[in-house]
Amino acid sequence: MGRQYIYLKIHVKPMKKKEKLYINNELIIYETPEKPVKGRVNKALIKTLSKKLSIPSNNIEIVVGFKAQDKIIRLNNVDMSKEDILEKIID
Repeated sequence: MGRQYIYLKIHVKPMKKKEKLYINNELIIYETPEKPVKGRVNKALIKTLSKKLSIPSNNIEIVVGFKAQDKIIRLNNVDMSKEDILEKIID
């Protein structure tokens, strides 16, 4: 499989007790203790995705919803299928 772009819809829940990334009813949910101020939640989301998916953070981009809870994330130059990515999120 060649390098490609993959888009993910993620619902963000700020100001939670713990940081969690999980799937519920086919929706990716990210909970973070960060406050939705000055892009903190977005930075935390990108950092978490980078770590969880083992891809550089500069290959992760928020393309829709920068100031909203519902976001569309583009993973650039990814050498995995969307199914592989979802499995990594579940683990």
